[in-house]
Amino acid sequence: MQNQMFSLFMLTASFATLVEQMLPHFVEQRALYEARERPSKTFSWLAFITAQITVEIPWMILVATVAFFCFYYPVGFVHNAHGSHDVHERGVLFWLFLIQFFIFTSTLGQACIAGIEMQQNAANIATFLFTFTLIFCGVLVTKEKLPGFWLFMYRVSPFTYWIAGTMTTAMGGAPVRCSKEETLMFEPYGGSCAEYLGPYMKIAGGYLKDPSSTTMCEYCKMKNTDDYLNSVNALRFSKWGNWGIFWVYCVANIFITIFLYWFARVPKKTDYLKIFNSKVETYLKRYITWRKARRAMWKERLSTRKTEVFDDSGFLSWRERKNDEKIYVKK
Repeated sequence: MQNQMFSLFMLTASFATLVEQMLPHFVEQRALYEARERPSKTFSWLAFITAQITVEIPWMILVATVAFFCFYYPVGFVHNAHGSHDVHERGVLFWLFLIQFFIFTSTLGQACIAGIEMQQNAANIATFLFTFTLIFCGVLVTKEKLPGFWLFMYRVSPFTYWIAGTMTTAMGGAPVRCSKEETLMFEPYGGSCAEYLGPYMKIAGGYLKDPSSTTMCEYCKMKNTDDYLNSVNALRFSKWGNWGIFWVYCVANIFITIFLYWFARVPKKTDYLKIFNSKVETYLKRYITWRKARRAMWKERLSTRKTEVFDDSGFLSWRERKNDEKIYVKK
C-alpha cells in the first residue's frame, strides 16, 4: 500500500516536464497576438487568453488517457476494486482524477507565464510552487509530524486532496492479506488467540489467521485498506469530495491567469503596473537609504569607541589575599 501511495507521488513528477513543454508555445502565441492581432483589433485580449487556456484541455485529456492505461493497470490498482465490486466506477473516477491533474498542470503554468516575459522565470516559479505544495501534501511527512506553523500548508496544498482522492479511489475498501514477513507471531497467554487479542483488536483493528489456535497466534495489523488510509488522513473527505475540491484550484488558476494577463500585458488608460512598479521602486530607495544611514552610524560608533584596558590589580590582590589565608589555615 505504501508503494502504491509513493507511485502516485512519483506520477506527479511529470508536472515540470509538461510545463516546460507548454511555456514556449504560449510565449510564441502571445508575441504573435501582441504584434499582429492586438494592434489590428482582430479579437480582444480576453478571447486570446481564454483560447490559450481551452486549447490545452483536449491535449491534457489525451495525455491523461495514455497515462491511465500506462499507470493504473501496471501498478495494480485494478485488483483493489475486485473485492468491493465497483471496478468500473473506480477506473472512471481515477481517469477523471488524472484529467484534473494535467489540467491543473497546464493552468498553473499559464498562470505563471501570463504576466512574465521570460519563460525560464515562469518555469522556475511553477516548479517552486509545485515542489512547495508537494512537500506538504502528507506523503513525505504526515500531518501529525508537521510542525505547528506548517499545518496551514497541509490544508491549502492542492495535492493534499488530489493524492487523498486518488488513494481512496484506487485503494479504499479492499481486504488486506499480510505476508509472512508482515505477520506478527506469538504465543497466547491462556485460552485461544481470539480470547487473548479480542479486546485489543476492537481498538486497534487487524485480524487473526487462526482465531481458535491455542499454541501460536498469527496476527496482521490491518484487516482493510481503510485502516491504512485513515492513518495517513486520506479519509477526511470522500473521493468525490476530494475531486470537487481539486477543481476549485483548477478554476482559481484560470482566473489568476486572466487577471495577471490583464494586469501586466493589456494596455490601459491607467497603467496600474507602472504605478505599482513606481511604488515598489520608491519603497526600495527608502529602504536602501535607511540601510546606508544605519551602516554609516555603526561605522562612526565603532571608530569613536575607545578600547578599555582591564585593570586586574584588584583581582590579583584578592587572589593573593585568599592564598595567604589558605596558607595561614594550613599552618
